[in-house]
Amino acid sequence: MSDSNKKECLTNDRSLSRRRFVQMAGIITASHIFLQNKSFAGAQETIGVKSKESVDLVKRLISADGGGNAQWASKLLENAFDCKKSLLSVRYVEVRQFERLIVKKKPGDLKSWDWTLAIQAAIDMAEANGLVCVLPPGILRITAPLQMGSNSKLYISPQTTVLKDFNSLNTYSGTVMNKGGDAGVYNVVIFGGGVIKSNTGRVGKHVVFFNSSFITVHGLKIRNTYSDWTTKFQNCNHVLIYGNDTDVCSDQVLTDGWHFKGKSNKIVIANNRVRTGDDCIAFTQEVSVVDEIGDIEDVTIVNNVLDTAQSSLIKLHVRAGINAAIRRISVMDSSGESGRINKGGFAFYFSDDALSNNISDIKVLGLTGRCARSGDYFGRIVGCSDIHIENLVVYNPFRGLLVESSSRVSLERLTIADLRGAGLKISSGITIQNVDGFLISNACISGASQHGIQLGSPGKPATNGVVSGGTVFNSASTGIRLTNANGVTVENVTSYGNRNGIVEDVGSYNNRVVSNDVKYNSNTAISVIGLKSEAKGNVGFNGN
Repeated sequence: MSDSNKKECLTNDRSLSRRRFVQMAGIITASHIFLQNKSFAGAQETIGVKSKESVDLVKRLISADGGGNAQWASKLLENAFDCKKSLLSVRYVEVRQFERLIVKKKPGDLKSWDWTLAIQAAIDMAEANGLVCVLPPGILRITAPLQMGSNSKLYISPQTTVLKDFNSLNTYSGTVMNKGGDAGVYNVVIFGGGVIKSNTGRVGKHVVFFNSSFITVHGLKIRNTYSDWTTKFQNCNHVLIYGNDTDVCSDQVLTDGWHFKGKSNKIVIANNRVRTGDDCIAFTQEVSVVDEIGDIEDVTIVNNVLDTAQSSLIKLHVRAGINAAIRRISVMDSSGESGRINKGGFAFYFSDDALSNNISDIKVLGLTGRCARSGDYFGRIVGCSDIHIENLVVYNPFRGLLVESSSRVSLERLTIADLRGAGLKISSGITIQNVDGFLISNACISGASQHGIQLGSPGKPATNGVVSGGTVFNSASTGIRLTNANGVTVENVTSYGNRNGIVEDVGSYNNRVVSNDVKYNSNTAISVIGLKSEAKGNVGFNGN
């Protein structure tokens, strides 16, 4: 988008108050969207954070969701820092204390040694004595999972690589996992700046926790995931994923980054880099019985840099027939690229396959996306309710944003530039269909290969909505198209450089097109044909 176009978008920001939106569209939006954020200074004093990192985390969490996860997450982060400080007092367990347990197949070839028993013995001793287990520098090859019990603390130094030389496709298996399979543990810290990776071709997960609570993963480098998810947290609560660098080093499907399932709640994912072949951050309810133990709730995702080859930066998915929900998810200040390979890719994918609104109360504030060769919609919201997307910036997508079979959806200050779809992949910048109750406020959409904003489609109405403010320009067909739309107001929009400005099509009625600027469109400025529809006070249209 050129600088002049960006300036045009900014100068045409005619804000619509949420109160006005509620009056016009009759929409009750997601409960936490309108929470009044606590005073940061007051919250900081109450929580008692000490480090600069914790202060920053608390500030971000308060901005993202009002601070519901701030207190426990900052305490877990402080605990990780305290664990690191304890190493200075030489009060820890070092793996070399158990050197007799290292299997030295070739005495001079350190890469062939098996450190599994030695590391596990050190973890167990540290756990029993309330100390940190410290791994020595070098490449430490292991042939079975490292199992963490309650109150375990594992330090992987920046000079250390844990090399997984076994397959871990089993549900309860990973490079690092909780003891007891599905029995669960609590108060576990894994930290330090070192690397966890798989030997060539060794498939399976790296970090696995079931039915566990108060888990911190901080500062790790995770590499080389083959043919499976990188992590799996199922039925876990109070989990902090902070400051990690994950790169699966592959474009393979299934290689998800941070993945949560089942009854998982109170989750914070902050300040991470994630580069995957599949979903970067995923919350799913997909397996009957297993995932129906409870809902995923109260998740905050802030300040992450994400990159996916062919799937989603952020995915929320409930499969049809699953009796579980995903709700109260907040995403803020993240960015990423989707579609490194030409098989698809979404910035975000929120889908309840049964269209039963089991995904609800979702907020995305500040997401910047770049599309490489993405072959699908940049964003997709299907079967959801109470969704608020704000300050979304999309560059060079193949297709735009689709909202379908959903209710109470708010889209504010979205910038979507230069859609590349053609043929069967032709797309509008924003498509709203089979949606009741929506707001599109102050959008800036340029270069759509079809319509800038499409409201409704044959058999899929768009009802009780407002499009207010913003700019739509250089669309191949129409700036704003109303097809099978009713009870919709389009006001204060600047629509120019399109083939048509604002057009109401067959099946639409009872709509208002008021106070818009539709000068400089090449064909039709405004066309309103529906019963009880009206056009008033529009600049550049003589039929008012």
